[in-house]
Amino acid sequence: MHSAVLIYKEVLGKKLSDKLLPNQIEAIERQVREWDNWRDCVDTWSMRGYNPTNVDGMLEWYHEGIPNSKKELIDDGEWER
Repeated sequence: MHSAVLIYKEVLGKKLSDKLLPNQIEAIERQVREWDNWRDCVDTWSMRGYNPTNVDGMLEWYHEGIPNSKKELIDDGEWER
C-alpha cells in the first residue's frame, strides 16, 4: 500500500480509512509525494472537524497549502466580515 494512504489510515483510523473509494485511493497515490506535508494536511483537516472522507479537500490543501483557520485570522486581525 502507498505510504500516503497509510498516513491517511494512521491519522484517521481504520474505520474511516476503510470507507475510502478506489478513485480516492488512486488520487492520493497519484498526487502525494511529500509525506510530511500530507500528514500535516490530513491531521489539520481532522483537528478542524472537517469531513474525513473529503479527500479532494485534503488534496487541495496539499497542493495549495493549509489555509489559516478563522480563529487564526481573527487573532491576527486579518478577519473581515
